[in-house]
Amino acid sequence: MTTTLFNPTNEDFFAQYGGSNFTIPKYPEEGHMMRVDDNKANHVLNQFGPRGLTFLDFGDDSDDGAIKKKKAKEGRRRNLEFKRKQIATYNRDNEARKARHLEYIDPPEQIQEYAKEIGVKLEAPYEVADVKNEEIAQLRKDKEEGDKRFNDLQKQMAEFLTLAKKGIIPKTADEKEAEAIETVKAEIKPMNRQTFEPWVKKLGQEGYGAYPIEVQVEILNKWAGFFDKKEKAFPY
Repeated sequence: MTTTLFNPTNEDFFAQYGGSNFTIPKYPEEGHMMRVDDNKANHVLNQFGPRGLTFLDFGDDSDDGAIKKKKAKEGRRRNLEFKRKQIATYNRDNEARKARHLEYIDPPEQIQEYAKEIGVKLEAPYEVADVKNEEIAQLRKDKEEGDKRFNDLQKQMAEFLTLAKKGIIPKTADEKEAEAIETVKAEIKPMNRQTFEPWVKKLGQEGYGAYPIEVQVEILNKWAGFFDKKEKAFPY
């Protein structure tokens, strides 16, 4: 018994059976329908059926050829699905390689042709990060930062010991800020209306904003005590 193999796709199928090679040309080239014995047909259909190869029974090509057209349509659908899966597999593999910091694999020429034909984007080439060198660089950076903190601490300790030997207790940052606030308060306290206004304007927006909130409030309250809002609004 024999079976007619029917290739309705746009690609040639290169098959092998019984130690011999043969080609089933793409539609509509001569030979796209090939009559072979059943064993050979079954073997080739198992191999290329998922790619769109089909077969014709007796009478499928008769009358209006509706059955043949239906089988051709179904074969081309399988062929398109096969191509999509091939591209998806390639993209998925390269995405997995990228996640594992492995080098990009260029797509085979056939995959490139499939992608152009059906308009599916291939995974773009990428640069593999040198994780080992990045880790070394990060360790080096951490060490440098640690060394800097250690050196700064040593410097502070040296300053502290120098002052301690002189009987001077170094002030904390909070103590220094509190002292600065009291100094400014003491400076503006004796100012009258005539001296206070030019002093405020000389500060400027930047100078006023640089003061701690407590000092800003002190300046605002003194201004409000001298000037009515309608008469002269605070400039900042």
